Amino acid sequence: MVNIVYLKPHSSFRNKLRSDTLWGALCWAMRMVDGNKKLEDFIKQYETAPPIIISSCYPYKQIGRDKIPYFPKPILPEKPLDLSDDISFKKAKAALRKRKKRKKIKLLSKEDYESFLKGNKIDDNQVDELIEKQPIFKTETVTHNTINRITNSTDKITGWKKVKKKETKKEQYEPITAGQLFHIEEYFLKDPENPTKAQDNVGLYFLVKGDIQLIEGALRYLEHTGIGGDRGTGKGHFEISHQPFKLDVPQDGKNWTNLSLYHPTSKELNTVEQDKEKEKNYYYKLETRQGYYGFINTKTIPKIPKMFFKEGSVFSEGINTMSYAGFNPIVLHKGTKGLDHDVYQYGTAFMVKMKI
Repeated sequence: MVNIVYLKPHSSFRNKLRSDTLWGALCWAMRMVDGNKKLEDFIKQYETAPPIIISSCYPYKQIGRDKIPYFPKPILPEKPLDLSDDISFKKAKAALRKRKKRKKIKLLSKEDYESFLKGNKIDDNQVDELIEKQPIFKTETVTHNTINRITNSTDKITGWKKVKKKETKKEQYEPITAGQLFHIEEYFLKDPENPTKAQDNVGLYFLVKGDIQLIEGALRYLEHTGIGGDRGTGKGHFEISHQPFKLDVPQDGKNWTNLSLYHPTSKELNTVEQDKEKEKNYYYKLETRQGYYGFINTKTIPKIPKMFFKEGSVFSEGINTMSYAGFNPIVLHKGTKGLDHDVYQYGTAFMVKMKI
């Protein structure tokens, strides 16, 4: 059973909610709502069979009553360009420009994504339309000034100086202060087809495979507390709802593509190496992820960095016979800086079938 969870933004958000960040937030929320025991049991189940599998967050666009989810375009190579000696400079230049424009297609609507999964390629006359209608993450850099808790101002104490008070004619010490500015990036969603400033028809979603009742309490909690950085200042707050969801995938597909970050097992890595030797179809990008352990009223500890396959990577069917792959690695061991438990990072992949 697959459900889609919609996150309608009430504000900007500090983080693009990838599957590991999202799963960490759900775990903390489960602990706050249901207690340590239920969380420990939930995490333990991933060693045998995942109780739920989640995707990363992607944009959706609402048109009328319909919410149209967008998916990451699978990573596949373009056809080799014909740059032989007998081709004209003008044609070669046009072909290169067309190739460059295709790279701008990052997201596909549900209908286009399902078509792509079934082996249908993107035609040249579709490129402009696909680029223009895909929602985009708009980044805005916001300048802030620190608030000094001693002076109750936006100044930072950099030292102390002697001053003589006229009233008492005595020397006293006063702080030497200097303002301290810093910059943070905030994300907004924008629909290029929506000319209004409100942009209230776009939001985020993620997919959940398994029993969604396991995280319903956590979702309600996160609706109140927010997700991601700067929750205390109103960032990352969403209205959350969910409903059943079906993605039309080719059952006879010979490849997988992932909708979440994916940390492979040793066996799965061996399969990738064997595919390389056999020249099978697989295409991927790698990313190192290193976050911080901590939540409300807890200290933060940097986690051990881990390598992941990025969303949209493509693998042969031999990577796994089930609809998921990977595992959740330990990124902080019990005893590290007083921790009384191991800390895991989400690396279980949400896989969907596809044809190439």
